[in-house]
Amino acid sequence: MVFVFSTCAMIGRAPDGPELDADIPAIVEEDVAAIPVEPPVIPEEDPVPDVYESISLYVLSGDPEAAIAAYRAAELEDPDDPATRVLLGNLMIAAGALDDAVRLFDSVIESDPDNIDAMFARALLAGHFGNRALQEQLLMNVVTIDPENARGHAAIGEMLLQQRRLDRAAEAFQKSATIDPENVVAHVGLGNVQLRRERYQEAKTSFTRAIEIEPDSPFVYVDRSRALVRLYELDAAHRDLDRAIDLEPDFAWNYVDRGRLRAEMGQFDDSIEDFNRAIESLPDVFLLYVYRARVLDRVGRRGAAIEDFETALAMNPEYHPALAPLGTLYYIENRWGEAAQAFRDAYRHNRSEHAFGLLTALSLGRTDGGIAAARRYMRDIVNDMPRDSLEYHVGRAIVESGYDAIATRRVNDERDPFRKARMTFYLAAYYDLIEQTRLAQTLYLEVERSNYPGLIETRLAAERLREFRRDR
Repeated sequence: MVFVFSTCAMIGRAPDGPELDADIPAIVEEDVAAIPVEPPVIPEEDPVPDVYESISLYVLSGDPEAAIAAYRAAELEDPDDPATRVLLGNLMIAAGALDDAVRLFDSVIESDPDNIDAMFARALLAGHFGNRALQEQLLMNVVTIDPENARGHAAIGEMLLQQRRLDRAAEAFQKSATIDPENVVAHVGLGNVQLRRERYQEAKTSFTRAIEIEPDSPFVYVDRSRALVRLYELDAAHRDLDRAIDLEPDFAWNYVDRGRLRAEMGQFDDSIEDFNRAIESLPDVFLLYVYRARVLDRVGRRGAAIEDFETALAMNPEYHPALAPLGTLYYIENRWGEAAQAFRDAYRHNRSEHAFGLLTALSLGRTDGGIAAARRYMRDIVNDMPRDSLEYHVGRAIVESGYDAIATRRVNDERDPFRKARMTFYLAAYYDLIEQTRLAQTLYLEVERSNYPGLIETRLAAERLREFRRDR
């Protein structure tokens, strides 16, 4: 039988429904000013919500041609037999006629209340349609009638994993695997429990066992690649994603997974090709443009990166983490009005990150409004900043002529070198704005030499120094 799997918490698989628009860390920056110039493309958490889609339903559907052949043979012998009608229901599932399958299985259960096969299939359909109470009731009936029903225990494990009840899910999967060591669902489920427990070597072992049982199931390779990434076995993860794509070349999310992995491995051109392929198939998924924008930026294609960020935000204006990296690119490209708007929007959505307010003011200072525009904006927001913060003192330096001496002393006295480097950039940018160029250059050099390559401020300082060197 050819098993057809859905995903089990793959790296980049999109869940069904609206969860895709949830807060997804992925390769994009968090909504703070200290945004990595070269962030890890493989996230610390899933780029999608912690959703575990049931694979039992797809295992049940099997090979439609085989299901058709089995049904025709059984129909000739006894078309009213419950087993024959269950075969027809499985055929309906394989054909995607799920509502018809629900009605048929309900009818079978009504006439044959102990029909385990009908109950199992109906339970999976209940889960698919979101009726968790009925799903649980039917699955418990299955294992009560037949305590050794391996697929029933595996499906219970999936249900518990969806509910994030990891201990009980692991018990159910382990029971299923003990009853039937060849049950693929049990091994894949165990692997996903182990991933969530951060037991990556154990997860790798479970997925490897599933692959040994069913070597032509693409999604198991994707699941194993996720464990391999966490073990930093990136070449092996890449091979697994290659294999998944070979097995199912038209499944766009596998290209997303491989594109992100290739970016992490420094294979930027290949990564862009994968995102191009994914976007061709999924042009309405805003997050794919964010992923590609990050890689385009890494290879210096800033104009194309800006277009992708703009596209993503046009598709989903509420995706606020894209605002700061877009503002950074506008700033580097001297598109000051657009930079000011992007940073202003970022600050509006994250009022605790006062550096966004400073960046807005400094961008406004480069527009036709000049230093007066910067001061007007900063005057409106500076009192919202904590009085003991360095941002407040730098903000006052922008507002009040002569206060820069106090702000400089505060920054120089800062003991945290990370914060000192960040705030030194804003002093440099202020002096640059008021055309104290030599002092600005000195401070930009301090930021560059602080060797914090993961900061917006470090990147902007380095870019400005390059401009100075070009203008010599």
